[in-house]
Amino acid sequence: SNGGTLYGVVGKISGGIGQHGSSFPSTAYTGNLIIDQPVTVNCTETAQASGKFIQSVDVGPDCMFTVLGSVEDIVSLESGASVHVKSSIKIRVLDRGFPVNGAQVIVGALEMSTGSDGVASGTVISSQYLESGNSTTGIVTIIARQQGVESLRAWDTISSFERDISVSTLSSGTLTEWTRIEPQFSPVHLLGDLIVPSGVTLQLLPQSSLRIGSMMTLGIQGDFVSEDATITGYDWLEVRIEGNAEISGGQITGGPIMVANRGELSLDGTLLNGAPIESTTSSIVVISDSRLLGSSTCLSGSDSSRLVVTDTVFESCIQQGIVAFSSEVEFSGVSLEDGNGHGIWLQSTTGNVTNLDATNHTGRAALFLEDTGDLSVTGGVYNASLEPALMSRYVRELNITGGKVIASTGALFEESSGSITGLEIDSGGGAAVALYIDGSTSRILTLTSILVEGYATGLELIGDKDDLENPPIKIHSSTINAPLSILGHSLPFHVVESTITGDVELMSTAFSYEAALISSEPEGQISITDPAILKIGESRLIILEDLDGSLISSGEAEIRVPIFHPSMNEQSISVFQGEYATIVHRMVSEALDLTTNQASIEVFSTGFLPISSDINIGDGISDDIVLSLSPNHDPEVSIISPVNAFVTHIDKELSMKALVSDQDPGHSSSLLVSWTSSPVGESISKEIGTAVEFTYYPDEVGDFVISVSVRDISGGIGEASILIEVLPSDNDLDFIETCPSSGDNPWFDTVELRRCGPDEFDEDDDNDGLPDNLDDFPLDSCAWQDTDDDGRPDTLESNCDTYLIEDNDDDNDGLTDDVDNDPKVPYVADSNAEGDPLIVTLLSPGVILPLIVIVIATILLIRQRKSTEE
Repeated sequence: SNGGTLYGVVGKISGGIGQHGSSFPSTAYTGNLIIDQPVTVNCTETAQASGKFIQSVDVGPDCMFTVLGSVEDIVSLESGASVHVKSSIKIRVLDRGFPVNGAQVIVGALEMSTGSDGVASGTVISSQYLESGNSTTGIVTIIARQQGVESLRAWDTISSFERDISVSTLSSGTLTEWTRIEPQFSPVHLLGDLIVPSGVTLQLLPQSSLRIGSMMTLGIQGDFVSEDATITGYDWLEVRIEGNAEISGGQITGGPIMVANRGELSLDGTLLNGAPIESTTSSIVVISDSRLLGSSTCLSGSDSSRLVVTDTVFESCIQQGIVAFSSEVEFSGVSLEDGNGHGIWLQSTTGNVTNLDATNHTGRAALFLEDTGDLSVTGGVYNASLEPALMSRYVRELNITGGKVIASTGALFEESSGSITGLEIDSGGGAAVALYIDGSTSRILTLTSILVEGYATGLELIGDKDDLENPPIKIHSSTINAPLSILGHSLPFHVVESTITGDVELMSTAFSYEAALISSEPEGQISITDPAILKIGESRLIILEDLDGSLISSGEAEIRVPIFHPSMNEQSISVFQGEYATIVHRMVSEALDLTTNQASIEVFSTGFLPISSDINIGDGISDDIVLSLSPNHDPEVSIISPVNAFVTHIDKELSMKALVSDQDPGHSSSLLVSWTSSPVGESISKEIGTAVEFTYYPDEVGDFVISVSVRDISGGIGEASILIEVLPSDNDLDFIETCPSSGDNPWFDTVELRRCGPDEFDEDDDNDGLPDNLDDFPLDSCAWQDTDDDGRPDTLESNCDTYLIEDNDDDNDGLTDDVDNDPKVPYVADSNAEGDPLIVTLLSPGVILPLIVIVIATILLIRQRKSTEE
């Protein structure tokens, strides 16, 4: 009393009572005391204490007792008395670990500012005890604010509050160094547009958080790394990735992500809510084990982007789960859950879609392919409402393997080509149409091993007149189990080796078209409306064997079926060994249903004789067509003329003759003969004849292989060959061993004493002693002069073999030599005739020049004979 003070540091008073006089200074109880005793307080106006009062407190009249701490037991008030309990608050505001000067701290009506140490402190009434009643403040919100960024904390005012509050920021502009966002200082608030340039990294450590404000842009040109962190905000403008971003775990919420200009984004185990991803301009997005939801379109790609998505869920994507235009995609294990408007839409795109799970998809088409390129679809489950679950439009090369459509709306392929294999379409029952095919293209659409169950109509084909120019739709080895198995509207199709359990109905509006069922006879009814026509046939395997039952490696068969319906021509079907022949044996129109059971077959195979036979065709016949062929014997050939090693001269007539034969009936008269000439040691050859016997004029000098080849109609070949030598032209055959081609006196035979060699070097090509330049017949030794140049010699040597005929009018004056006084000069018939004197005639050029020639020739002949005698 009277100013006494009790002070404690983690002290406790237990037992007894506290009684105080009229003077109760503020220091009566101070420090961190626990007062475990009843306390009676009397004061004139106010009294204060600090600590924890855990037993009853009695306050005298007109005394206002203020406690900085807590009162935990009964409070008794006399007239005009009150108790006010306050809790202290001390906050240090940090920005990424650094104290913030001038930050605002607001707790209800209490507003404080931090100092240079980042600290703000004060007190707040936590409870009041009044005559009118008691009240408790309870939990309040602490607001720490700096640079427009707030951080909130909840505080139960029953106790004091002393701790750090992080209000972290990241300044706008351009990041200049590697920056890490740490969890103890998170969340970090972006203050404006920020660029992370090339060579700089922004990193979010595990459990950290980055907040992006409205209409802000975060541009990643360098590197962005986030591990188990949170990126949040509200309606940011764009997170633009033109560098490299790697995000694993964590969550992203608040705005779009744009990957552009060869940027790369990798997401692994991440939740994106309201954060759509758009990839463009040759960028790459890789997503695995993640979940995307809450956007209009959750993932989109364009302009040569590449999207790789594995084991990822798309849900509540209001317009579309995935859209890709002109992109490359690799999707594996993608799941479409409830709430998507559409599933996946791929246009002008390449890549692979594997095991798409759209079991719980309730929107429109789960997978829609439009004008795609080299794209493969494998496996998967397809569900949808309002439109078919699996759709294609204008696709040139469909490549769909496996998968199951469970939607009541089935599947649709519009003006598409390619292959669909192993697709199961099963609604579970009660659905309308399983598979729509709308139109065709210039390329073939082939469906193989398709299974249809649980639909009223299995296959509906719709076309128009333009489709008649395209190949028919082909369906192989499939099962169509529906009451109306096939409904055709003006679109040609072929069903081969398939099971059709229901009816087949064909109709057309204004133009004729044909459909075919090959080895696929329907179990139900056939209904045809003119001008449609249905062909029914069989697919038969062609097997060719030899007489021992062994398969022949190759061969060709031609099957002919005569006309049996007015709307068709004779069938001529060509197939090879081991192939199936499609044979039509029944034609159904609105008015006629006609069949045939006979066809003929002709078979050809190299090395075997051709055969012809009749075969049975018709409903229920499907066995293989097996034909046995007899071996073909090769033709035989030998060369009769010329003999082997024959020597001849260039351009000299050469008689070519071969002896050919073939023991197979009918072959000898149809053998094909070909003669060839090939220089020895070379692979090139040329054809020189195609007859058994002909005349050949060699046009090259050298050694040659002359070959003859004989082929029969079954491919058998016989061959023979010889060698010949072709020498240069030598009319007088004096190019012998004694005729040198070089040395001191080339082309002169010193033994025979004559010019010699090939014609181009021999100065006397007929060895008549007269040089070629003076010889009118240089290649014929029987003649040498032709006065009138008429090709007939003036004189022929006696006993000489020649084709020439002696001229009986040497001067060609119309007077035969026997009546011509000067047969070498024209028009000199009678020595008494008027005209020039005889001396003039004798000295005329027509007489003198021949005489000079005769003299010179005589001298040379004499010299040659003398040399021979010596």
